[in-house]
Amino acid sequence: MTDQSEGKDDFNLKTIKLPLFLKKHWPLILLAFILLFGFYLRSYHLDYPAVGYHNWKETHYLTEARNFERNGFFDNGFFIPQKSWSGLGFTQDGLHADTFPITSILAGIMFIFFGFELWAARLPGLLLNAGTIIFIYLLVKRLFDREDLALVSAFLFAINPLYVFFSHNVQLMNPAIFCMIASAYFFVVWSESLQRKHLFWAVSFLTIATLAKYSFFVIVLPIAAILPWKKLLTKQSLIEQWKNYAISIAIFALVPLWVLYNELVLSTSISNQTRVVGNLVFQKAWWNMFKIYTMDNLTIFGLWLSLVGLVFLILFLRKK
Repeated sequence: MTDQSEGKDDFNLKTIKLPLFLKKHWPLILLAFILLFGFYLRSYHLDYPAVGYHNWKETHYLTEARNFERNGFFDNGFFIPQKSWSGLGFTQDGLHADTFPITSILAGIMFIFFGFELWAARLPGLLLNAGTIIFIYLLVKRLFDREDLALVSAFLFAINPLYVFFSHNVQLMNPAIFCMIASAYFFVVWSESLQRKHLFWAVSFLTIATLAKYSFFVIVLPIAAILPWKKLLTKQSLIEQWKNYAISIAIFALVPLWVLYNELVLSTSISNQTRVVGNLVFQKAWWNMFKIYTMDNLTIFGLWLSLVGLVFLILFLRKK
């Protein structure tokens, strides 16, 4: 009986190589399949014409990319975007103050190498959106130390219809969400290691995400909620890390510098547009549009559900 048992163990551990490999690396193998499936979903209709309800915004960035390719990236200033029509907040030449046009820059570079092909303009956003699946996995695994939860989170992001649809549009959200999730991951890693490189990666990704779309700065709220401030703000830590903090602030200062540059270069400034929007907020028509926007993107039930969840979150935080 003893010999048979030993022979059986020996057979399992030494003779069968493939199951042992799968047992050791199954999370990465499964993640690779999720990534490939996510890429497959996102590549559908990659060269489909820019028509439809949401594609008017894609046309906005496609014309910016085309003008970058035709006129150069610095013809109107330092990466100042130019549409092909004028309107509210635009000069007669289509120049306008905006977030940093990373999407249009990437599409413009692709136009230079591959010509005016829609698949070429959409490919960078698709790759960045698919790459977010990896950082979703890494972030959740780092926070909860659970492979199953990390893989499920990555899978849900991979098949989410909104992410799939907008991934193959030339849209700001694709580089923004990639950099936003990457910054959250590196902030968590830095809070544990306190290594300079992790902090710089975190701040750099946060800066790019904010430059691409200002609203993505919202990631600082969950980051602030999970960082160990007692550990980071001790006197010893501040003394040891002050240079790193100073450099990080300098990196993120690119955001207000970009806004100021837009103000100085363009006669139609962001502040003027902000004042117009601020006046609209006090009008009934604005709130009617807000209701329609909420119904389209979140649903009224989803809005109330999120508000209830926020109340519970505050109560749980108070009880620690």
